[in-house]
Amino acid sequence: MSPGDLSKLAASLATAEGVKPAHVAVVLSLAAQSGPDGGAVISAGKLAQRCGMSRGHAFRSIGWAIDAGLLNIETVEGRSNRYIFPVTRRAGATGEA
Repeated sequence: MSPGDLSKLAASLATAEGVKPAHVAVVLSLAAQSGPDGGAVISAGKLAQRCGMSRGHAFRSIGWAIDAGLLNIETVEGRSNRYIFPVTRRAGATGEA
């Protein structure tokens, strides 16, 4: 994720309704994991461990971020989910959720 994209994400996160510290931790952890296309692949267990929370709390925080329009999810059977930040979507990017 580029510095400009991270700034846009931070601004969106700061103005999102109902934001809590756990939400910020999960979104920023996913942003740190993301590649140039704005996608991050990480298991729920690893994400929860990085954020110091349970898997359930990580899933609820991901759900909040999706509902807030900060994150999209792409599920692939038998693999870790791919989380995509819409703010980083560019023409020609792949992995639309």
